[in-house]
Amino acid sequence: MPRALSKIRFLFIALCFVLLAGTALVAAQAKVEISVLLDPTTLGLEYIDWLENEWIPQFERDNPDIKVSTTRLSGNRLDTVAVAVAAGLPWDIVPAAHTLPMIEGVGLGWYLPLNAYIEQWDDAEYMIPTVWEHSTWNGEILALPHSLPPRFIAYNKRLFRESGLDPERPPTSWEELIAVARLLTVTTEDTLVRRGYHMPTGSNGDMAGFFELFGKNAGGRMLTEDYRRPRFTEPWGLETLNFMIELHQVTNPVGYAHNLTTSANASIYRGEAAMAMATGGAVPINVASTYYEVVDLGVFLPRRSPDHRPVSTSSINSMAIMRFTKHPDEAWRVLAHLYSREALMEFSKIRGQVVPRSDLFADVAAEVPEIMVLYELLDYVVPRPKWPSGAGYTYTTGLGEPVRLAVLGEMPPEAALEEARRRVQLLLDDFWQQ
Repeated sequence: MPRALSKIRFLFIALCFVLLAGTALVAAQAKVEISVLLDPTTLGLEYIDWLENEWIPQFERDNPDIKVSTTRLSGNRLDTVAVAVAAGLPWDIVPAAHTLPMIEGVGLGWYLPLNAYIEQWDDAEYMIPTVWEHSTWNGEILALPHSLPPRFIAYNKRLFRESGLDPERPPTSWEELIAVARLLTVTTEDTLVRRGYHMPTGSNGDMAGFFELFGKNAGGRMLTEDYRRPRFTEPWGLETLNFMIELHQVTNPVGYAHNLTTSANASIYRGEAAMAMATGGAVPINVASTYYEVVDLGVFLPRRSPDHRPVSTSSINSMAIMRFTKHPDEAWRVLAHLYSREALMEFSKIRGQVVPRSDLFADVAAEVPEIMVLYELLDYVVPRPKWPSGAGYTYTTGLGEPVRLAVLGEMPPEAALEEARRRVQLLLDDFWQQ
């Protein structure tokens, strides 16, 4: 072979090696980008700052093949994600709070089942077992439970003590709760000065939540297991609604004017109510300010009778991997990092909320003891239904509005439950037909 051709051949082969090496180097340096939608409503701005400035950069240092980009949700959660899905640009990881596992995960099919990842996840053994119910459908885990605000009754121990009640022995039955609420309600000649128990009636959503919790006290279930039929016209439903009506009546006597707050939490701290329903994340123990009195705050769970187990209901804040992700394995690595022991402990410290990890109890007791009272409720937490929507109704308008009208005396209780059943049946039928 002529020397010139041999030299050209050598140069050609060398160039090929250089190109191949360069391509391999670019491939090695390429990063998979995982996009995450963060909800300030559930996570809080301070915690999101910590994630973006500390925890995610640490993940990227430990995982140089992945870049994490975050977006802070503003506006309606469902509409925001729906627009992104329609545009073909959805996030890889999204928040999935309360009703979304049913609406988005089941109804719209947006969520990737996580069973295969969770089976290999070492931290799964520390998750509180009851929380899985909220994000599971037909055996598929559609979202990873992140935090939960348990419902409980907060009470002012000082007012109990001043009224001759044992502040360490809160009511243990519906009948006792009504009796204590009546005793602690204070009126003057024509003014309601203090409610023994404050049950806000201005919000359909709150009323649905109260009915769910007290209904669980009575052994009720809102919907059938297949989410096809409402069950609150069963006997427990009328018993629950009649109890709520009486509780409202004894603490809001007719003919008395008042200028009391409508907020359940504020009513406790101002001394305008002796007891009120509250949720986790709203427990600043012994708060004092210019108009809040210092409160020796107690917490208890309602129960139908001393023979019944106490019950707390809770919405579950979760996160899900979108089914449309091109990089599910990398998305799971990011999600698992967000759910690590260290990340969720930081969340509890910053937000003062409960996370469903049993291995955090000792650390919480040591570092944020003021919220340990919430962690002690976890054994009694039952997830609220992951309500779907349809036919123009949500759980707030379908169930909450008729319940609210009955409590206010604007609709007979039997008629209210029948109207709620009708609305929710339309909701369910429409949801499953879509």
